[in-house]
Amino acid sequence: MAITDNASYGPTLNEFIPHWGDVLVALPPDKPLVLKSGLTRAGLITLRDELGTQLDLVQEELNDVETATEALKQKKAVLLARLNEFNGIVDSYYEGTTFQAARPLAPGIGEGEEKFTEPLRDMKSLWAKLNAAPAPTGLTLPLVLDGNFALADFTLLLQGLKDAFEAVALAEQDLKIERLRREAKHKVIYESLRQYRLAVPARLPNNEVLLAALPRLTPGPGSTPDAVNASAVFQAPNQFKVVYDASEAADLKEYQLRGNVGATFKSEDAVVIATNAKDAPREFVSAFGLTQPGAKVSVSVYVITNAGNQKGSPPMTITRPA
Repeated sequence: MAITDNASYGPTLNEFIPHWGDVLVALPPDKPLVLKSGLTRAGLITLRDELGTQLDLVQEELNDVETATEALKQKKAVLLARLNEFNGIVDSYYEGTTFQAARPLAPGIGEGEEKFTEPLRDMKSLWAKLNAAPAPTGLTLPLVLDGNFALADFTLLLQGLKDAFEAVALAEQDLKIERLRREAKHKVIYESLRQYRLAVPARLPNNEVLLAALPRLTPGPGSTPDAVNASAVFQAPNQFKVVYDASEAADLKEYQLRGNVGATFKSEDAVVIATNAKDAPREFVSAFGLTQPGAKVSVSVYVITNAGNQKGSPPMTITRPA
């Protein structure tokens, strides 16, 4: 393996750690290999475990963002329906009046907080003005929408929308923080592995076996393999199955299933879910990310070569039915 992206750190560490163990066997017990940073093999294992925990935290924050975003979308949909209902009444009973001219236009559901909320605030204000004005023929005031939904109910929904926007912003900020912590771990690990590759030849200059087996830090010469075709289906109650075509890469090493929580595959956040040897049955079965009804995960099958080059299949998204 080699360091290429977020998902490659764990597998690469798992090649360096046993190699370091072999180096310790080859060295005098009283003179073990210690990097110039002071890092030992045990310290590298700790770094690997800490990175694994950090990767889990990023996935948890991705899930929180997904959950908060979905909750916001649902609140938006409810408020848009009420706005359209309100405008329908205004068009029916206040046709040709200044009230009709003042009714707000419905925003797109994908608009940000200010553009989405502004017409709803206008609706709230206009609703209060309608209630204070003489009732037109055929309409009883104060105005109540379907389901005995009054202005006070709308005001509560509007506050809930504000809270939902804040929840998304908070979740996104937490995700940013965990990503930064992950990147800090990446930098320490990369520098440690770089030092290791310099230290081993310095300590064991004549050990041809261990020098030849020294793990790669970056991909070696060789072309990027072609992506394979893959497909994914949900399997009740909480798993998914991915099948894929065989790679034609001459120096094929293995296949990796990578993925992240959410409806969009993000290579910078994706982690290795499972690994298949090149001659293993071409399928993956996993429950990764599908922790609750409505959960979504996005995955890709990566072809990995012996030189450390890689290519992912077109992303696939799996949804656990609500």
